[in-house]
Amino acid sequence: MVPIVLRRLSRVPRLVVRHVCWRAAVARRFEHEPLDLLLHSLAPLGARIEPLDAVAAAVRLGERVGARVPGWPNTCLFRALTRFASLRSAGHEARFVMGIDADDATVGHAWVEVAGRPWLEPASTWARAAPFRRTLEHPPAA
Repeated sequence: MVPIVLRRLSRVPRLVVRHVCWRAAVARRFEHEPLDLLLHSLAPLGARIEPLDAVAAAVRLGERVGARVPGWPNTCLFRALTRFASLRSAGHEARFVMGIDADDATVGHAWVEVAGRPWLEPASTWARAAPFRRTLEHPPAA
């Protein structure tokens, strides 16, 4: 019998490949598709639920790989779109969110939430005095 820890670790390489593939698809499709259609196409839930910690490990590694690929944008928007796709395809209810700074409308940010909380976001982003005002959520809040 294979220990549970080893079974979980074997998921990570597969999830990394999936994340990097999503990153390539998002970068390519963003140029030709409106954001609402792109988000809708990324939203179907996967039939199999992968452990959230395995998805997080895969996303972190996939983002390190993706940041080194010439021509792939490495902004919060593309990271959030790719995280959203990875989470949803791994069976997790995730929400893509965009917002603008409450004090400076020229500053914006995009992120993903799981269970109503920012997922894989640095604490420094949320320690600011002025929170972000939400301008877009997908799926829309009920």
